[in-house]
Amino acid sequence: MDRDESEHVLDPALQEALLAQRHQLEQQFDTAFQSMQQTLAAQIDTLQSTIDQLQQQSLPPAPAAPIVTQASRRIEGSPPSAFNGDRKLGRIWMDQVSLYLAANTWSSDEHKIKHVLTFFKEGRALTWATDASNYSAVHGHYPWVSFLAFKQAFLKEFSDPNDAARCISVLNHTTSWYQGSRSINTYIDGFADLVKRAQYVDEQGIPHLNLEGPVCLLFRTGLASDIRHHCAIVQRPTPSTLAEWKSSALAYVSAKSANDVIVEMTKMHLRPGPTPHRMFAPRPPAASVAPAPFAPPPPTVGPTPVTQPTLPKGHGDPMDVDAIQRQRRRLAALARIQCYNCHKHGHLSRDCPDRRHELRALDDEGNWVLSETELAQVEEFKNNLALEQDADVLNAAASDEVSEDFGTRHM
Repeated sequence: MDRDESEHVLDPALQEALLAQRHQLEQQFDTAFQSMQQTLAAQIDTLQSTIDQLQQQSLPPAPAAPIVTQASRRIEGSPPSAFNGDRKLGRIWMDQVSLYLAANTWSSDEHKIKHVLTFFKEGRALTWATDASNYSAVHGHYPWVSFLAFKQAFLKEFSDPNDAARCISVLNHTTSWYQGSRSINTYIDGFADLVKRAQYVDEQGIPHLNLEGPVCLLFRTGLASDIRHHCAIVQRPTPSTLAEWKSSALAYVSAKSANDVIVEMTKMHLRPGPTPHRMFAPRPPAASVAPAPFAPPPPTVGPTPVTQPTLPKGHGDPMDVDAIQRQRRRLAALARIQCYNCHKHGHLSRDCPDRRHELRALDDEGNWVLSETELAQVEEFKNNLALEQDADVLNAAASDEVSEDFGTRHM
């Protein structure tokens, strides 16, 4: 037997002790359960005897406790204020009533109507509620078959009769309802209320069958120019319903807000902290090979022999002197260049070993914003271009001097 298996084997004496303890606990449980059953049976007999005695004495039954049904139980909610029949406040008051009714549970629409009529306490509203109560007393029901019919009759009686025409005129002949500098959520809420009052949409905010296109056109016209351009031109497919237009506008504003945060971080020169894993290793600096120094020929005694100038081995024919001179001047110019990343001399920022990844983002027009290193590279390129032009001029002058020197030697 392995050591691991022997560790899980219990001692026989310990097993017998555990079994005995288990048997003892089972007996205690059975005894307690039987005792509890006997106690409950005795209590039931006592209660039954008491009930029999009360029935023999012919005592009047106790009044039944009021049954609180789910229909009459209201959750927390502030009831609307009393209504006096003011037409200017009728639509607003009915919106408050709708919220209050939605926060409660009712048995039927007739129960809703009866409860709402209790808030009509003065003026024209009290007269209208009294007529409805008299009608219910005579016919046994209210003159409305549903709460929706009651709501429509209320709005017809206690709202501005010219409100729909006024809202239609505002939508088609003014720009006061345009988004402008308001947020997209504020614009959507205001537009929804305006088209609802103009009776362009139903109670759920869905345009009527023959008004889907005009309502979408109005919503598109009132949007800010950048949102409208993105939803109508950039996004594919183009939204075709009012719900799609709202969803597209909200998604664009949300994405633009997130991008603005990144742009702001880039402008503040914030860089991300060091990451444990880098996707790409930094590019190593370009290896530069210094040319061998030019060795002039040894001086000779007597007349100068007509021979070709001797150049270091590996430099080819004598006409490569121009390339050697240009390389020397290029290295001298490179030694004067300062890296815009680590501020050291001798290399460009694109070859800097300390180069780091920087944030890049889109600007408001959708173009890439250059990082700090890229902006420095632009300036560095301009400066280096000027240095190279100066070096080319010097190289040309040096070439002329060498050519004249060779001509003198050949002569």
